[in-house]
Amino acid sequence: MTRLTGTGIRLTRFRWLSTLLLITLLSTIAMPTATITSTTTNVYAEECCCWPKVSFDSASQSEPEDCGSMSLTAVLDKTSALDVTVPFTVDASSTATDGVDYSISTTTPGQVTIVAGNLTSDTITINVVDDALVEPDETVIINMGTPTNANKGTPDSHTATIEDNEPKVSFDSASQSEPEDCGSMSLTAVLDKTSALDVTV
Repeated sequence: MTRLTGTGIRLTRFRWLSTLLLITLLSTIAMPTATITSTTTNVYAEECCCWPKVSFDSASQSEPEDCGSMSLTAVLDKTSALDVTVPFTVDASSTATDGVDYSISTTTPGQVTIVAGNLTSDTITINVVDDALVEPDETVIINMGTPTNANKGTPDSHTATIEDNEPKVSFDSASQSEPEDCGSMSLTAVLDKTSALDVTV
């Protein structure tokens, strides 16, 4: 709460309808023997209002590569009379590659919206690609931008980990028979899909 006082003015509480609303207060100061004058006082919304806080619904999640998709939403700590817009970006330190390992879909590209009166936004969907390669676990790191009509809370970053499917290894045959004078017999281990890593059996 912000309280301003002076002859002819008393301001007790403000609820602002934008992130930065500049209010100009004209206070008339009357003096018995002087001409009426006016003064201007600037009050910023940041100093005297309490916006709701918006954050991601979790800081991290992990799913196997064949999960299909992972989801993420933005949530408010209290309802708002205004729509809250939450922009987001993918952090450059993410190890998964957009368009190769995953893709992101939202109602509006690059942002989600919490409609006035609601606590939860539409969904950020991370569509996971189940490829044939064996590779280390990969991450998609989503950072929240500056929201509209809300303050940023925590967590404001979310790490989605794509856990790679382990390859299956087996022998190339269950048995073999050769005559005693064949010299040698051979056996190999095989993977059911290619691997980006060495596999020791």
